Parts: sequence; structure tokens; C-alpha cells
Amino acid sequence: MKKTTILGNLQTNSFVLVLVLSFLLVSCQKEETDGEALKCTVVVKEGSDDNVIGKWKLVIAETTFFKPRKEDYSCREVFYTFREDGKLVITSNHENLIGYDVGEYAFEFDKIEHEEAQYHSLKIGNGNIGCSIENNHMILDNSPLDGPKLLLMRVE
Repeated sequence: MKKTTILGNLQTNSFVLVLVLSFLLVSCQKEETDGEALKCTVVVKEGSDDNVIGKWKLVIAETTFFKPRKEDYSCREVFYTFREDGKLVITSNHENLIGYDVGEYAFEFDKIEHEEAQYHSLKIGNGNIGCSIENNHMILDNSPLDGPKLLLMRVE
């Protein structure tokens, strides 16, 4: 009889989680942090998967084409605040961010339904970006257009 340990279950569950997240990434749907540990703990606030209104903390940002790099911002104060009036306010205590510069932008959040699946599009300023929200994690993915991919967590 084979003994099952908590560590064995954890490794199996971690592998399955990474596999599922990889599939979701490839299919342009929702994902989390790809199983990577953040440098600092971020406490998320519960919210709807179909609403961006609120305060989000940038935790991971990456570029994939020109000068690829990946940054963990979980220990830094980088916030995207989506307001009811259609304004996005980005604040930070860090310079040279991957993604949008500190400032205020107009935004529009749209739901797109396709073959019984629901997707989101987010227009920030003049540009549209793919957006997915699941379990209080939001991914803004502009990598198909050589832009950044951002992972944010809802904090307020």
C-alpha cells in the first residue's frame, strides 16, 4: 500500500495547477501568478469578476519581445485605481515601471461574449488591451501587440 503524504499531494496539486494555468494562458483566458511566489504577500479584497472598479495593486509585469524582462512589484506601492467616473489613476513610489506611467487616464471596460464564453476588453486612453479577471486577479495582456503583460490584485 502506497502512503500519500501532504507534500506529495501538494506537489501533485501544484503540477495540476501549473498545467491548468498554462492552458488558460495559451487560450487567452484567465490565469493567476503561474504558481510563482511573490516577494511580498498581497491581501486581496473580494469583488466581482466582471467589474474593474476599485483599487488594484500591480504585482507582476513583464515584456516578452524587445528587451524581455519580468518584474515583481508586490513589495512596491504601484496602484491602478479604476473610478466610477471612468478615470484610471495610476500611482507609484517606483520609477521606470513596466506598463503605464503614473497619471490619470480615461478607461472603458467592455464585456465580450463569444460561443458561451465571456471575455473582457479594457480601453485605456486610446488603446485597447485584453483583460481577464478571476478570483480578484486581473491580467492586462497587450503582449500580442508587443506590449506588456500585467498582473494586478484587487486590494480595495
